[in-house]
Amino acid sequence: MLSKRLRQIIELIPDGVGVADIGTDHAQIPIYLARHTRCYPIIAGEKNSGPFQTALQRIRESGMEKLIDLRQGSGLTILRPGEVDWAVIAGMGFKTIIEIIEEAEGVARSLKGLILQPMQKPEELRRWLVENKFQITDEMLVKEDGKLFQIILVQSGQSEKMDEIFYEIGPVLFKKGTPYLTEHIEALISYHQEVLGKIKLGQGKRAQTRIDELKTKIRKFKEVLNQWQRRYSE
Repeated sequence: MLSKRLRQIIELIPDGVGVADIGTDHAQIPIYLARHTRCYPIIAGEKNSGPFQTALQRIRESGMEKLIDLRQGSGLTILRPGEVDWAVIAGMGFKTIIEIIEEAEGVARSLKGLILQPMQKPEELRRWLVENKFQITDEMLVKEDGKLFQIILVQSGQSEKMDEIFYEIGPVLFKKGTPYLTEHIEALISYHQEVLGKIKLGQGKRAQTRIDELKTKIRKFKEVLNQWQRRYSE
């Protein structure tokens, strides 16, 4: 059974397009696409032998081996530019996602849609994407096992400049709204308040600068939260 996180990722993929699932693990996304959509080709990639063999076994058990092209290799390097229109890189650290894109940047920029789901520090991933001319076209929040996960859809192109806090909130999440946006921003406020509480006064100019930065950020988060709540209540 697909998790909420994986179901949300699949909903972003247009029917009938070519798709690659990078770091496919148990091949849940490719198997679902092969069974329930007209997507073609469907390519699944795994770098290491153990996960590759697991994916191969799951694909064979599903009976979808004729529809799924399983390849062993590093990230997007298993693809040729233009071979598929969409790719998924999900369930990895933000640094790993960045490394995968950098390793085969030509392939990444050839995609019409690149779905990214970092397991931590999505703000650092967004910052890198903007600085390296990838446009954030859509974002989703999904709650699974009590935790919020962020899904970021990008393509090659220039993103608009944004205030620092929107690297953490998500510019599209705020623009379009989502049922979990209030919870998301409140969690960011709580996190930064906790960090602020751990910084001791009297530790010098550097500590004071950090305190001022955190207070400014918390104030901005609260302003954005108030804007969203007013808009939502109208």
